[in-house]
Amino acid sequence: MNKTAQNAKTEPTPELMAEFDRVFGQEPPEATDWVWPLWRAKSPFWPAICDIHALYADWRRGQREQTELRARQDERAKIEEARKRGELVEFSAIVKGLKKLVKKIPEPEPCHRVRVMRQHQVNACVPSIDSAWARMSPEQKEARAEREREEIERYRSESD
Repeated sequence: MNKTAQNAKTEPTPELMAEFDRVFGQEPPEATDWVWPLWRAKSPFWPAICDIHALYADWRRGQREQTELRARQDERAKIEEARKRGELVEFSAIVKGLKKLVKKIPEPEPCHRVRVMRQHQVNACVPSIDSAWARMSPEQKEARAEREREEIERYRSESD
């Protein structure tokens, strides 16, 4: 704080210094060593308490983020080591194994009948246009195209 006061070319009152000590006295020394030089680098003036509060909050956030980053890196390293030792299996390998297992198990007869019945119902409800078109003669195809053109023209004339 003394360097900051000298940098600002000011002499803070003893009351103000006591207030800064009261407010920031419980902060860790490494935080204080980070905050005050940073303030001097940012401003030639004596700081307000809110300015220093913001810098301490930035320091705490930075410490928290570094701790979280180290924890994630440690976890990744542990997972990688477990993989190398064969103690950890990839999820995709589990899925592949389950798919192979399911293919080996025959489908129960009631399930098979229900699946086939539902497929027949879907096929009956939704006729395939391609299959209907394939069964038409060239004359039928031309007649259908002509009806569609007439219908389109009728809709155009009604909308105008």
